[in-house]
Amino acid sequence: MVQKRNHRVAAARTRARVAGRDVPVVNLSLGGACLALEGPLPADAEVELELEHPHLPERTALRGEVVWSRAPQAGVRFVGLEAAQRTHLRRCMLAEYGHGVWASPSAERPVGYVAPIGPGRWGLFDQAVRQVGELRRDGAMLVLQADGQGSLTVPGVPEAAMRCFGLPRHPRLHPPLELDPPAPAPAAPSDAPSLSGSAVLDGARVVGYVARTGESWSFFDAAREPLGFMTVGQDGAWRVVVLGDNEDGSLDLRRAGSYPDALAAAFALTEPPGLRSTVFQPTHLLDA
Repeated sequence: MVQKRNHRVAAARTRARVAGRDVPVVNLSLGGACLALEGPLPADAEVELELEHPHLPERTALRGEVVWSRAPQAGVRFVGLEAAQRTHLRRCMLAEYGHGVWASPSAERPVGYVAPIGPGRWGLFDQAVRQVGELRRDGAMLVLQADGQGSLTVPGVPEAAMRCFGLPRHPRLHPPLELDPPAPAPAAPSDAPSLSGSAVLDGARVVGYVARTGESWSFFDAAREPLGFMTVGQDGAWRVVVLGDNEDGSLDLRRAGSYPDALAAAFALTEPPGLRSTVFQPTHLLDA
């Protein structure tokens, strides 16, 4: 399954068992999860959790580190992941944003998933999260490229899924997959509020922006895309949480002793940057 930078999915049915309690998962990535908890957790606390989704027959045990906590939610970064645990995470993510392929109305679990992988393209994945086919729109036709079958035109997604998963009849897709989505509308203006903050300067070059947002400081790249946030503890130590620049979307935790050093850590600079007061509008705000 292709993962884009900082790829996170909103979780509707994935749950985590933490300290004997079942808690909802707000969003999920290969690097970590946002959990809905009854009370705050101390930063740096280590947690043991079991992750499950009703489509999947088993749970998987994970270790995590709390990187932020603002009741009623906490952000946990997974540590020491093994291959089987990564596979389970990918399955949970696929079950959240893909379309399940159900072989029969009485089936307990789907045999696989169909998920969008690009404009006019859908990937077909088995339960081992192995891509077994790709469906693409070619003009008025749908073309299926399936393992061991070459390219062939199909009338719709059920036919493609039947061939990819070796089913005797057309399966049911849930949720239903819309084959002809409307043409994309012009990009709407950002609904994020304008922020009064600072442009971050590396010499004369603007490398990003920073602004106070609630009890933390959010920072953004030069295109005003969110990169992470910073908090300061009662001891004056700064914690800088950066969205990872890798396929896992991991949370990268950095530490600093002062606000200027925290900004340098946030933007991976060797020296504290310059600042210039400004008002700017982010593309969006981080969904913690």
